[in-house]
Amino acid sequence: MQAKSTACARQNEYIAMSAATSEAIYLQNLLGEMGFQQGTTELFVDNTAALAIAQDPKQHQKTKAIRLRYHHVRHEVANKTIRPTYQKTTELSADIMTKSLPRDQHEYLRAKALGHKDYLEE
Repeated sequence: MQAKSTACARQNEYIAMSAATSEAIYLQNLLGEMGFQQGTTELFVDNTAALAIAQDPKQHQKTKAIRLRYHHVRHEVANKTIRPTYQKTTELSADIMTKSLPRDQHEYLRAKALGHKDYLEE
């Protein structure tokens, strides 16, 4: 059972990376049309298995169940449009909007997102 839930988590994280990649490309194009040149967008990922799938196209056994439409992530990584980067789950600022967090974790991530360095150094 554990292997199956791990596979599901890996697939779900990779699918979420696909959606985030699509959003990043849209925003890059929008900002580019407005005259703001964009470089590589860093995409923070807290799942090492999903990160490995995105960076290594040879992981066939682990990707059989993932539909082809989600694999554009690999193409964008190869083209340096995005750069998936591992970040600990406890450091993902987006969790403040998507998860119920303990108060101290919520305050830490809020301070991090807002750039309050004084709070982070305590």
